[in-house]
Amino acid sequence: MVDEAHRRTRLKSLAVLARKTAPPRKRKRRIWRFLFASILIIGAAFLFQFISIYRYSKIVSTRQSDAAIVLGAAAWGTEPSPVLRERLNHAIELYEKGQVKKIITTGGKLIDSDISEAEVSRNYLVQHGIPRQKIYIEDSSRRTLDNLGFARVTCRKQEIETVLIVSDPYHMKRAMLVAKHYGYDAEPSPTQTSMYKSRKIKMQFLVKETLNYFPELLRIRK
Repeated sequence: MVDEAHRRTRLKSLAVLARKTAPPRKRKRRIWRFLFASILIIGAAFLFQFISIYRYSKIVSTRQSDAAIVLGAAAWGTEPSPVLRERLNHAIELYEKGQVKKIITTGGKLIDSDISEAEVSRNYLVQHGIPRQKIYIEDSSRRTLDNLGFARVTCRKQEIETVLIVSDPYHMKRAMLVAKHYGYDAEPSPTQTSMYKSRKIKMQFLVKETLNYFPELLRIRK
């Protein structure tokens, strides 16, 4: 009996040691299932937002508004980059059609620049026939969140109540998310002549905007 009890005790000790030194198969399976489920959830969320951003890019407001806010893009020295130029051309069209009465340009200075994106944009608009007194600038921002945040101050000062947000189509859903966060009465007015023309470049921009949407969502909810 003593030998039998000793044998059982020894077997129990070995079993406990085995559990400590090697995770059981069930635990491994649970870990893999969790990882697989996490990948599926993340993938589904990405795909849902990808499709949503694409669909949102097709919405173009026809509402008459007090002003158009042109979101910043790169300026090349004293000239707007092709992307920014097309946004400005769209704002000019809105003004000439009488859909907006004023234009707000946005964007600060780059480190190696003497002039802000907003000033470059204003100069371009004036050169193309927009009265200087109808243009307001926000020249401190470096990203979408600040473009619209700082421009909100200008809107309050100038008693601008309704706006159209002007940017590239795939940028529009994120821009409108930020506009809603700041309490704008805003509608989307994406450019119809974007420089993102090839299928490859469009896809890259769409993927980039999908990835940028989630961090933007977290930033405005802080």
